Amino acid sequence: MGERMEKGDFDLVFRPRGVAVVGASNNPSKFGFIFYYGLKNSGATVYPVNPKEEEVLGDKAYPTVDAIPHPVDYAVISIPAASVPKVIEDCGRKGVKAVSIYTAGYGEEGTEEGRRRERELAETARRSGVRVIGPNCIGVYCPKGRLSFFAGLPLWEGDVAFLSQSGGHAEEFAYKAENWGIGFSKIVSFGNSCDVTCEELLEYLEEDPDTKIIGMYVEGAKNGRKFFEVLKRTAAKKPVVVWKGGETEAGARAVAS
Repeated sequence: MGERMEKGDFDLVFRPRGVAVVGASNNPSKFGFIFYYGLKNSGATVYPVNPKEEEVLGDKAYPTVDAIPHPVDYAVISIPAASVPKVIEDCGRKGVKAVSIYTAGYGEEGTEEGRRRERELAETARRSGVRVIGPNCIGVYCPKGRLSFFAGLPLWEGDVAFLSQSGGHAEEFAYKAENWGIGFSKIVSFGNSCDVTCEELLEYLEEDPDTKIIGMYVEGAKNGRKFFEVLKRTAAKKPVVVWKGGETEAGARAVAS
């Protein structure tokens, strides 16, 4: 795991000066297009990164993250797993605080090769001074910071935060909450949590003035003792609702997917 993120670092991730989308594309069937369009549509200051494109949605594309001549605090990565470590190194040179990695094919596969890739990813991030949210996640949603997973999500600010190990649940809650009369301060899909942990995110939300209520969907904690210590402390200050996945037969199938 990388060095602990200070509150100011998390603040820059949730309200970044600039966001890079690595793998941004003009092809609507690719997630690089979907992520870029969603962030552009939400009003984020966003830069496309793809050495094969000159422009994405009319915006100048850059070959690498460190070629962007503007501040970038957060990056969304949607490229094949083999190319991710090089991008992490580029982000380190640029001074990017954190990245979220949509790419799958890591520890969630349950194979030694997947676990090896995940270890390599975490080590590269540690050396580069970049924190990793994920992999196998959809990243950060924060209306105040103009960050959206995808286009069409409501961007009105609320005081509920949601941490989710499942990208599907993070997306579904973001889409449906408006009909329930709920507005979010932040949603984080943290996937495999090879680096940034749910405990770190919970500690941030414990002190976050924009968050009054916290919801969580977790399938398992890598450090159970630490998880319960942070949960107990946070719940003494704010209501915390935890949804534990994998408790039923159907849930176990979902967790394994």
